[in-house]
Amino acid sequence: MSLATLAVLSLTPTIAGLGGSVAQTTAEPTAAVLVAALGLPFLGALVVPLLYRVLGERVAYVAAAIALACFGLVASQYGTQGTVTIPWIPELDVALVLYLDGLSLLIALLASGIGVLIFTYSASYMHGEPAIARYYATLLAFMGSMLGVALAVDLVSLFVFWELTSITSFGLIGHYRDEASSLYAARKSMFITVSGGLFMLVGFLLLRHASREALADATYTLVGTPGSMIANADAMRATLESTGLFLPVLALVAIGAGAKSAQVPLHLWLPNAMEAPTPVSAFLHSATMVKAGVYLVGRMRPLLVGEEWMLLFGTLGLVTMTVTALLAIGASDIKELLAYSTASHLGLITAGFGFANQLGAETGAFHILNHALFKATLFLVAGIVAHEAGTRAIDELSGLRHDLPFVTVITAIAALGMAGVPPFNGFYSKELLFEAAYKVAHTDGGLFWLFPIVAVVGSVFTFLYSIRFLWLFVGEKPAALGEVHSPPALLLGPSAILAGLAAIVGIDPQLAIDTIAESAFASAVAGEAHSMSIGLPTELKPAVVMSAITIAVGIAASPFYGRRSRCPVSRPATSGPTRRGRSPRPASSRSPATSRPASRSLPSPASRSRSRS
Repeated sequence: MSLATLAVLSLTPTIAGLGGSVAQTTAEPTAAVLVAALGLPFLGALVVPLLYRVLGERVAYVAAAIALACFGLVASQYGTQGTVTIPWIPELDVALVLYLDGLSLLIALLASGIGVLIFTYSASYMHGEPAIARYYATLLAFMGSMLGVALAVDLVSLFVFWELTSITSFGLIGHYRDEASSLYAARKSMFITVSGGLFMLVGFLLLRHASREALADATYTLVGTPGSMIANADAMRATLESTGLFLPVLALVAIGAGAKSAQVPLHLWLPNAMEAPTPVSAFLHSATMVKAGVYLVGRMRPLLVGEEWMLLFGTLGLVTMTVTALLAIGASDIKELLAYSTASHLGLITAGFGFANQLGAETGAFHILNHALFKATLFLVAGIVAHEAGTRAIDELSGLRHDLPFVTVITAIAALGMAGVPPFNGFYSKELLFEAAYKVAHTDGGLFWLFPIVAVVGSVFTFLYSIRFLWLFVGEKPAALGEVHSPPALLLGPSAILAGLAAIVGIDPQLAIDTIAESAFASAVAGEAHSMSIGLPTELKPAVVMSAITIAVGIAASPFYGRRSRCPVSRPATSGPTRRGRSPRPASSRSPATSRPASRSLPSPASRSRSRS
């Protein structure tokens, strides 16, 4: 049985015997298990380079086994909630403190579970690539850093793991060190995300300063104990407002989260990050680094939520959702389209968490799951297309259903989920966004009516770029493309598993709610959360009308968008045959040193066959 199969068999833990949702349980997590889950990836990062000397590229399966072990350890704590403390330096009262609740469990399961599939996929995709030992070691450390972000209790450890995700992503985005565009992309991403983290650190220091007055004892502990900031949210908020620190803290946290999760105008690094190998892109865009920002917004929500919070994060999220969706429509490269779409969907999550009602928290928590499933799938599909067709240029790709029928089904499930078409998984969380936005507008009136309007406009553009990706498979096949061979099982299996999970969520969304999403939603609510229920609409509500408008306008506009896409477009500057079909970045988005004359032509079927692993 493959590692990928083992992953999917364990990805939906049983809820029998737990007495309902996770939010209702009181069992404490096991300290040794959480420490092992956090420590294994870093230990693996140290061991993998040594094992590579013996195993060669088969070290990919060792890395996948480590990720599977982490996933199993985290999944074994399903139904528990609480803080665990491991003494480190007792004489100095220094200890490792970890916290598990619904939100941290969701992020940890995604990071480790999708990690299993990424390592398995990489075993085939990265065959023959340079610096394999460094690749797997860095990818393991990257996964461990995200687990640390999810499990961190205090603000200091959260900041350390937060910046570790930036450092490790620097190595992964710049994996191809012989290419100037890769190095430029790595430096750009690190500069923006690390700088944002430093702003966030100042906000953390201000929170600790306020805690001295609010709690009578200064603390960095954010959550998980009776003396934590979130447990005393009312006192913390009153102190922040009385000392004039509330707005500065809110702004500094927003800068940190916005930089990490590519919110406008700090989204500029994310499209360049597609210079990374496709498995890295799939991992980064679905379950790791970019999810850290929206995780922080969800985690901070019970502490800072209010009118100012809603105005800032609701506006930021919806503007990002719309602007980056427009940029995705104009993309000429399939990974560039997916990169901008990631920022757009992160904007949806940010806006959801930004709305002060509980429907907003439902939106954010549920879409974290939905986005991870369909976005990881689509990036892995993009890797298959580049691997087998030899190009990522959108205007060179069409009619792939003839050669890749099974990949076409996988793509349809994920792309229609991304578009928000019922009954696919993304529809349900988009419907929650519409409902939350309408409720805010109906309650507060005035300019808040812009929230549902912008949500619909952004969703129309989302529909268009999602259908454009699907058209790569259902359109007319260009004669110059030649025969596109079926991908190896190790490339096809992970994307099929993810698409299967997305399909299950689409068929029975309440199962996903009861299993994991409701407990994550409860972690993002100030006070007691209501019971979360979702399904296909059975009556005409404003959110249903908004969805109908989105789909109708999207269908009406798609022929014009398709005609534009089939016309000659400005092609990226290129540099000859590309590794794994990696289309070079447009000259306008590269550093000056990387600009070269356009010279790339579509590889012949024979040359593509020779380049396949």
